[in-house]
Amino acid sequence: MIVPERTPRSHKGTFGRALIIAGSENYVGAAYLSSAAAGRSGAGLVTLALPDTIYPLIASRLSEATYIPLVEHGRNVIDSGFAAVQVTDASRSASALLIGPGLGQTPSAVEFVRAVLLDRREGPRMIIDADALNSLVSVDDWQGRIRGPAILTPHPGEMARLRGSSVPDVERDRVHTAQSAAETWRHIVVLKGACTVVAHPDGKTAISPWVNPGMATGGTGDVLAGLIVGFLAQGMEPFDAAALGVYAHGLAGEIAKRAVGQVSMVASDVLESLPAALKQLSN
Repeated sequence: MIVPERTPRSHKGTFGRALIIAGSENYVGAAYLSSAAAGRSGAGLVTLALPDTIYPLIASRLSEATYIPLVEHGRNVIDSGFAAVQVTDASRSASALLIGPGLGQTPSAVEFVRAVLLDRREGPRMIIDADALNSLVSVDDWQGRIRGPAILTPHPGEMARLRGSSVPDVERDRVHTAQSAAETWRHIVVLKGACTVVAHPDGKTAISPWVNPGMATGGTGDVLAGLIVGFLAQGMEPFDAAALGVYAHGLAGEIAKRAVGQVSMVASDVLESLPAALKQLSN
């Protein structure tokens, strides 16, 4: 795995367009962390689609992104039909799409996610994370109705819900769980946690060497998802983008741990350590 090269004559189009669908009234930070991480990955352009009510909060903090304020018809109520059309239109020029961080599980958010993901035969390669995964749990044959191979990034609780099992069952043999899910679903699986597992449907597997309790805090998964969509937007193969994202994310966590310690680490420490981690990997 090599961080995508940057030639002297490059321009922003050279490094792809990442489209991120994230955020809600209760999870504003998820939209920021995932989009900022995608920018730090080297993606040429990051576009964030987020509910209109939280757009000013993020836009005032993240100046490098472009924005699609999603139409709502009430406080924290996405207009699922119209918003899905907005995302579909934007996805035509996107190189990779991430959906899920902080979207929440309100009925309108679930309906919106399903409208975006199901029965879509054209569009950019996808990472499905967090609440987008939870929105698929009760959908029959969701695995066959989403474009693939998508990259699915569940934590153990989300994996348990998707498989209809329990967290102890998932954790009993994490490698086998991820491999079995990838083979059955025919999508790439990133099972998050200590020694995160990346599994391809053909059996290829990568296991992260990083074990860092300091990263067991809200928002670190959003940073990881943003990294992966950024690498995917730059033209990496999905498995390689996922594996590099996991490794770089873990390395950034180690750098942050040395700076602030495990106890005080928060997700923004990992985000702020990404430049040092990617510089180290590039060298």
